[in-house]
Amino acid sequence: MNACGPRVGFTGEESITFNCFVLLDQNLTDSGWFKLSASPSPVVRTYAFKALVNRNSKLIPSVKDRLKNDSAVICYVSVDLRMSYSIGEYVLLPNFKIDLVR
Repeated sequence: MNACGPRVGFTGEESITFNCFVLLDQNLTDSGWFKLSASPSPVVRTYAFKALVNRNSKLIPSVKDRLKNDSAVICYVSVDLRMSYSIGEYVLLPNFKIDLVR
């Protein structure tokens, strides 16, 4: 068990990053996620965007507009599939079909 609790991450293994995302999601407001969407960390920016999408936040268009030109690369992993996207590509996917968060 890790510091943020027992959760399963992207690859079906314990993931402190995912566990912390869940903990943050339970405690942050939309404005907190909005602030984190400007984080220096590409992973934090992506999770912040996804949290706002999960909540159907009114802040999505503003964050999406800012991140659509973000060239930092993130990796999506699911079972035997690995895909790399720039954050800009990720936020422009129709209906956010690539789900980084489970």
